[in-house]
Amino acid sequence: MFACMCDVAAVTETLLSKAVDSTAIQIDGYTLHRNDRSGRRGGGIAVYVKERYNSSILSTANSHSGKLLGHELMWLKISKNAQIYIFGLVYHPPKPIYDSHDFTVKLFNDIDELSCIFPQATFYITGNFNRLDITKQSIDAGLTQIVQSTTHGRHTLDLFLTDRDDIVSCTVVKSCLNTDHLALMVNCVTSCSIFTDCNRTQQRQYKFYDIRQCYIDKLGQAIYESDWSSVTDCLNVTEAYSAFLYILHCLVEQCRPPLHHTLHLLSSPCLGGGINSVGKARLMTLINCQQKLVT
Repeated sequence: MFACMCDVAAVTETLLSKAVDSTAIQIDGYTLHRNDRSGRRGGGIAVYVKERYNSSILSTANSHSGKLLGHELMWLKISKNAQIYIFGLVYHPPKPIYDSHDFTVKLFNDIDELSCIFPQATFYITGNFNRLDITKQSIDAGLTQIVQSTTHGRHTLDLFLTDRDDIVSCTVVKSCLNTDHLALMVNCVTSCSIFTDCNRTQQRQYKFYDIRQCYIDKLGQAIYESDWSSVTDCLNVTEAYSAFLYILHCLVEQCRPPLHHTLHLLSSPCLGGGINSVGKARLMTLINCQQKLVT
């Protein structure tokens, strides 16, 4: 890890248990976060994070129930240069004792929950998914899977998902561990390093509204509780419609925090970050809500 200047190293199938003390596997200069499999042998996940970065394990609404079901999933909050990263590590065994669909639902519910708590964070999710099909859910969540090569035989079992694929590259390499899986070497660069010679005047700021589920729920409650008498009491249809749009716009401003992104005109067509997190499912939900309100 020192040779490749690694900030974060993630390991699945650690085979660790309570019998192995963390001091036995500690690496100088790194903070170890581990989640051992309980009740049966095998499995286990662990993450090493450079000590100079603040890192902590995050709990979600599904953490306790998922642990009881045997889900092997860990979320970390990592702070580097005032930027927050949400790092998720997954191990989904080839023959799970739990329902795979339930695991997928909980995984993406976690992503939705954490994206609402940390709306400006960059998301990185990796691990051994063992051919679990999460393509549709990833697209709906605004995540891109960037591993393009096989990692185990003829299959791509090890994935890396992010909402900032415009600043991330991934190379599949031989692992330094005793495993039949290849390793993922992921490099992240900042927008500045990509466009060092760019004219900063050729930038445009985009404003959009966050349409993740927590804000949709908040807006729905505000619409329900709002006073619509100025609309219902109006005899002129055009004026009533204008009043309706005005109230709705005010409620959106109050309940849906606007996000701003400054993009260079030559930047990737992928807008990334918060814009990418506005996935297809969220967009369709908003459109359907608005159509029902107008109707």
